[in-house]
Amino acid sequence: PLHYEGYQHARWICLDYFSVVVHVFYPEARAFYQLEQLWSDALITEYASL
Repeated sequence: PLHYEGYQHARWICLDYFSVVVHVFYPEARAFYQLEQLWSDALITEYASL
């Protein structure tokens, strides 16, 4: 990745690949930030495989 954050605590890791940003959460951190509710009106794109 071009830039990354969160490896020290590993609860929420952000990977910046310039045109794509990937967020990796532990379940507890994901529940705390409630991003699904924050972005509930956003377009959902599903991928069969990566």
